[in-house]
Order: sequence, then C-alpha cells, then structure tokens
Amino acid sequence: MRILYIDGSSDYHFLMFEQSKYSVDEIVKLCEKSKNNKISIDDENTFFDAELLEFGEVDEKFIDFIKSKQNQEEAKHHNFIVIK
Repeated sequence: MRILYIDGSSDYHFLMFEQSKYSVDEIVKLCEKSKNNKISIDDENTFFDAELLEFGEVDEKFIDFIKSKQNQEEAKHHNFIVIK
C-alpha cells in the first residue's frame, strides 16, 4: 500500500493542497522523482510538504477505521491519501 502524506509547518496545509492546482497524480510523480520521496511546494499562496510512503499489505478496513477516528479539524492541517 502507498499513501501520500500531506503536512506543513503551520496550519491548513492539507486544505491548501486540496484547493491547489496540483493533482494527486502530479504530486505522487514529483515525490517519486525526488531522492527521498519527499517534496515541498511553495507556489504563490500554496505551501505544503508531501511524502510518498510505502507499506506492505494493509487491510482497507484498517484504513477506514483510522479515517473514522481522525480529528476533522486536524485533518485540515495534515492528512493522507491512499494511492491505489
């Protein structure tokens, strides 16, 4: 399983990513091209860090459980997307 983790040094970085001109696929490709699967975007009013992480097989029910327990306010700042 691969996930794209979006974070930053202050607030609302995941929302910035969602509202940006960048697609998930674009960010994944940029991460894949980097040395450590991490990138930082600093483009006009859009600032966020992205990291592509790879894990072994993870049950989708576990991902659903984690998402259901996630604090929705915190998810505006840092969150993850499952890459299929």
